[in-house]
Amino acid sequence: ILTMRKDLRAVLKSRYDGGKVVQIDFTSLEPRILLLMEGQEAPEDIYEYIKIDVLENKVTRSVAKSATLGAIFGISSKKFQEISGLDDKVSRDVLRQVRKYFKIPDLSKKLREEVQSSCVDVSLLGFSDLINTFRSTDIIFEPLFLIHDSIVIDIAPKSFEKILELVKKGVYNKKLQTIFPLTLEEIH
Repeated sequence: ILTMRKDLRAVLKSRYDGGKVVQIDFTSLEPRILLLMEGQEAPEDIYEYIKIDVLENKVTRSVAKSATLGAIFGISSKKFQEISGLDDKVSRDVLRQVRKYFKIPDLSKKLREEVQSSCVDVSLLGFSDLINTFRSTDIIFEPLFLIHDSIVIDIAPKSFEKILELVKKGVYNKKLQTIFPLTLEEIH
């Protein structure tokens, strides 16, 4: 589902007459967790912040996102150059700046695994809390898939606005004492 082309996702049909199938995602979960682990507060749109404040608007948001995730997960300069389409010098400089911002030269494999593990914990706890909230507010829905930091749910038409309101609030994680923002995308 996560990697399925958007036009193919239309095969998912709501069981409710007039209902919607939606995907709810944690917003920039990995970089957000890494910043929290470093004792920093994460900006609302991390990739836009990286693009403007770290990379001085020299690349697109999409390239800033690729550089951020690539840096966290150990992408090579050569692979990042291929993905980004930037020339060699610029791609190396972009990765270097993002790694510096996230203190990634000091990021060991063990810490990377800790980030990923923490993301799984935040995701599972967050979606569990969100589903419990949906159930306690009489929202009519059915969870369909849970994939990493996304959940796909089927929503009855009369419950869609309520879910939108709740998703806009994000989910609070007690242990990390922060609200994690969420996004909602209609699949069908």
